[in-house]
Amino acid sequence: MTGREAVALIRYEIANLEKTIKSLLDQHADKLMEFFDNRLTSLEARLTQTIGEMMEQSMKDCVEDTKTIMAQAIRQYLLNSIAGLEEMRVRMNQETTNADHGQENSNFTNTPIPRPTIPPPIPPASQPQRIVPQYKLNRKVSSLFQIWQEYKNGIHGGPAVEQLEKKWQAKWRTSESERQYFARRKKIYDHIKQLALKRLGDVPEGVDKTARFDELCWEVVKDEDIRREKEKITVSQYKDRL
Repeated sequence: MTGREAVALIRYEIANLEKTIKSLLDQHADKLMEFFDNRLTSLEARLTQTIGEMMEQSMKDCVEDTKTIMAQAIRQYLLNSIAGLEEMRVRMNQETTNADHGQENSNFTNTPIPRPTIPPPIPPASQPQRIVPQYKLNRKVSSLFQIWQEYKNGIHGGPAVEQLEKKWQAKWRTSESERQYFARRKKIYDHIKQLALKRLGDVPEGVDKTARFDELCWEVVKDEDIRREKEKITVSQYKDRL
């Protein structure tokens, strides 16, 4: 077979292959469209559910904050009322004693009535209260992406764990079980950061190192999730390997 004949044969095979691929696409176009429609419907349903959960959690937090502020305002009002009644009672007793004597003693020097110590008023509702937030890590996460999302941005309307750590350290973890669970979860946080640091290398001048490091962390999360799924291991098994 000459070179021209070989080239002609290859072109003929390519043409046949193109026809075969086109025929297969035409035959299965409806199935492909149905598959993508089902996937889009499923994603829309999950997105709707997630938004609903976030809104519900936000409403709960708002109600709890309102209850706390109202309770503090009522307590302050009661304290002020009690202090006023006590001052009135002392003055009435003093006036009764003076009336019984019939006249004032010129050598008597009135001693100022001590005013009860009144706690300082609570700040207005518009001012943030330094109340340590209580948060429980989500136990239902099934991927490294969800774990890192909860750490960096918060999940289902909850706060970002990274910000809780920066602002309150360990104060937001009140129970022993939560402290132990956080210690196990922290192994994953630290492992992701270590892998991102290895990829960071030399950053060109003018590039924001912090922003680039955050990007690399998300890339590591994605790659590690793919590797975990290929090995068919759960998040808990992944953590135990660290």
